[in-house]
Amino acid sequence: MPDSDQTDSNDDSADAPSKPVVPIAPPAADDSAVASKLPPNAVGLRFCAWLGVSLVLAILLGVVFSALPARFRLLGLLSIAQGFAVGAVIGPAAKPFRMHLSKLAVIGGFVAGAASVGVTAVLWWQSWAKQLEQSVTPRPDAAIAAQMLAQMKEPADADPEQLKAYEESRRQFSEFIDAEAAPPESDFTAWLTHRASLLKAGPTTAIALGLLELLLAGAASSLLARAAANSPFCSQCQNWRRVVRSQSFAAPLPDSLRATVSDSELESVTGATVELSACGCKQRPQINLQLSSSNAVRQLPDVDLSEQQFSELKRLLDEVQGMS
Repeated sequence: MPDSDQTDSNDDSADAPSKPVVPIAPPAADDSAVASKLPPNAVGLRFCAWLGVSLVLAILLGVVFSALPARFRLLGLLSIAQGFAVGAVIGPAAKPFRMHLSKLAVIGGFVAGAASVGVTAVLWWQSWAKQLEQSVTPRPDAAIAAQMLAQMKEPADADPEQLKAYEESRRQFSEFIDAEAAPPESDFTAWLTHRASLLKAGPTTAIALGLLELLLAGAASSLLARAAANSPFCSQCQNWRRVVRSQSFAAPLPDSLRATVSDSELESVTGATVELSACGCKQRPQINLQLSSSNAVRQLPDVDLSEQQFSELKRLLDEVQGMS
């Protein structure tokens, strides 16, 4: 909640309730209703610009998460935490691009969250493969076998049985040397299997777990991205609404607000916080009310007050905040 004395000196809409008031339409529940007021190319440009910035931020977070030590690389849990981190970063990034379309924000958030975890996984895999290759040293037996193979010569005037035994010995030595000289499996699937080794999972299960991590990260990121896109937005002036005044009141509520709450609710209300939010339109600020009780907090967005009730509320705020 903003401070109780927070106000915007550049916004005089709260100080002139007598001006003609244009009814404020509530936010549209469907993206199609909001997007229909914009040219299709404007919607696409906003989304692509925001998604591009979101992917850059998500990749940077992927690099940061890849620096975590191995003990924090928990299957599933870390990807969810990373998804929430991505959502928390790309949510505020939607403000400059006016990306207030929640369905598109869900798609963009999912892509960014999954991309961030994908970058982290690739960097972990490369680090693991490098360490694995550096830690493998040829066994002394392989060098001895190679030396013996080089010294073996086909016996002269040998009968077929001797030639067969000779070829079999060469084949066994060659297979042993090839097996010892072969590099360890270090492809991406092998790394996924290595990560899931504690679960005794095979390659197929390991790949499924990797895809599940992408889904979890994308879902967590899209939740916060959608919440940011659903922040109060004025579709008329294409600007985010901002809180210009805020004040908390203890029960009983002022008369200007009692009419918005039923008598049965008033008995349990212990306090209320009033917020006045405005945008770039020359309209009366919207009134958002938060009611607190002993066991719950209820939000009442865009409370409908008459001109007289609004004037009384503004006068009350002026008196409480020392602006009268």
